[in-house]
Amino acid sequence: QIAMFTCIQLVKKIALRIKFESEHKDVFLDFCRPYYVSNEEQIQYLEDFENNYRPKNVLWWITKPCFLSKILHRVLRTYEIDIIYKMGFIVRHIHTQLTLLHENIFSLFTDRSIVYRGKTMPNDEFDILIKNNCGGILSFSNFLTASIHKKDAMDFIQQRLITHPKMAAILFEICLDLTIRSTAN
Repeated sequence: QIAMFTCIQLVKKIALRIKFESEHKDVFLDFCRPYYVSNEEQIQYLEDFENNYRPKNVLWWITKPCFLSKILHRVLRTYEIDIIYKMGFIVRHIHTQLTLLHENIFSLFTDRSIVYRGKTMPNDEFDILIKNNCGGILSFSNFLTASIHKKDAMDFIQQRLITHPKMAAILFEICLDLTIRSTAN
């Protein structure tokens, strides 16, 4: 877990330092299109992304069930560095928007606040990452969505278990210590 955490931090730092140009979006789209050539819904998302994507709406894009969120979560899980590089402009935009969001909502929380994340995963993965790692470090290689409402996270888990009943269900209770500031820029 420590090696994975270090790798994630390095990739993030590199992505934040590279200067991305407008043609990086075209390169990324050219990479994506062959994967979705027979999926009309995703082709529409690709065209919409090509015509309407702006850095300020990146968070909207990564929460949609579309090619972008699927590829992003896959490469952050599998560490496909060549694809992460193709998506570097997205990683940079996500970081920028999350930083702005953090600055805007910082005052709404107390010094310590709790958010909840519902997750399902295969039982063998659960055993390796969670059950056999009590007291260890747990690092996430992707961007997490979480809610201040425990019920929302529980509802998400219940919905996932309807379609994936043999998965392990996990409710993460994440304590945010807002007195600690990130040193990443």
